[in-house]
Amino acid sequence: MSNIFSNNYLANRPIELAMQKFARLFSSSQQVLDIGCGYMPYKKFFSCHYIGADPLPAVQPDIVCDAWQVPYPDHSFDGIILNQSLEHILRPNATAKEIYRVLKPGGRLIVTTPQTMKNHSVAIPSAEAPFKNFNLLNQPYWQNDFFRFTKYGLIALFHQFSITDIYETTGYFASIFQLINYFFASLTDQPHLLSPLYFLNNLAGKTCDQAAHTYINLKLPHARKFNYFIFSSLTINLIMLAKKPH
Repeated sequence: MSNIFSNNYLANRPIELAMQKFARLFSSSQQVLDIGCGYMPYKKFFSCHYIGADPLPAVQPDIVCDAWQVPYPDHSFDGIILNQSLEHILRPNATAKEIYRVLKPGGRLIVTTPQTMKNHSVAIPSAEAPFKNFNLLNQPYWQNDFFRFTKYGLIALFHQFSITDIYETTGYFASIFQLINYFFASLTDQPHLLSPLYFLNNLAGKTCDQAAHTYINLKLPHARKFNYFIFSSLTINLIMLAKKPH
């Protein structure tokens, strides 16, 4: 769990809260698939049968597979998680169709994905391996960072689903402070030494976003324009909740 002294608090905390809430939707007899599960940081939130799928054997998932080739029959899962994985998936349209296939009618889906997140999981070119990170024959796709999404991109990609909610994890100000935290964290091999700075930036980001929400809720003449063109236009991540129609 991230804390307010960590450099990625503003990015991670909203996702953690969303996952906790999503986990409470399932009973112990139900089954949830986490696609691109990594080291399964959110498995502890789920009391149901949780299955982690990932293309990388090193993280020891329950199933090793690509996101668009899940080795399960149609209508197998009550819930599906696609958390911070979509940007690494080379075939997002095929993945959306595969999720639809293996999800039961009425089943629930949560997607979290970056909009303004820094480029990540890309190897640094070197004399030994010049631009190897851009050669898909030499490096697996999941070690690359391909895409960023807006709300409208997610709506288009998951058009087969009934989308119940889609929202920004951070507003304009918290997003900027999160990017500043990433900058400072990149300057040292011991980022915890900068915890006091992260704390101040995290607090400033939360406070500024809360002040902006207060202004927007006043519904003053220019508040809607400020929200649409400035405040909501920049977010670190997006969270989408959806259901498969019956």
